[in-house]
Amino acid sequence: MGSKWEDMQSWLAKQQLPKGFDMMKEADWVGRLVRQMMTSAMEGQRQNEGGQSRAEFVETQRHLLVKIALPQAAAPDSLRLLVREDRLKITGLPGQEEERIKLPKPVIPRACQAAYRNGILKVKLRKRPFNRSYLETAIRYE
Repeated sequence: MGSKWEDMQSWLAKQQLPKGFDMMKEADWVGRLVRQMMTSAMEGQRQNEGGQSRAEFVETQRHLLVKIALPQAAAPDSLRLLVREDRLKITGLPGQEEERIKLPKPVIPRACQAAYRNGILKVKLRKRPFNRSYLETAIRYE
């Protein structure tokens, strides 16, 4: 792999880069730039997954079970669960927070059951069935 990097360096050295692009010839600068971009991308990924860390998924043939540990200070009377085909949204958490949980499979929002007990919210969702039938479509001849 070192030889490919050396080939790249020699190729860049021969290029007539526009003014201001001379930094591309410096291997250390390019390495720092790539490292910084990868680090920031990984931090963004961790932040996106941060809200989902309290949710556990169990998938059966027809159902998706979601188990969510809510904060100790959550008042059960103020909680609201909103269901969409691809995600859950829990409002009424302490500090005016809301939690959004992306679901691994599409579900039928109307077929949902939820129960709260000892700080754990359990949600049972029916998975959206996969339609295996073919649908005939007209072909337009041009």
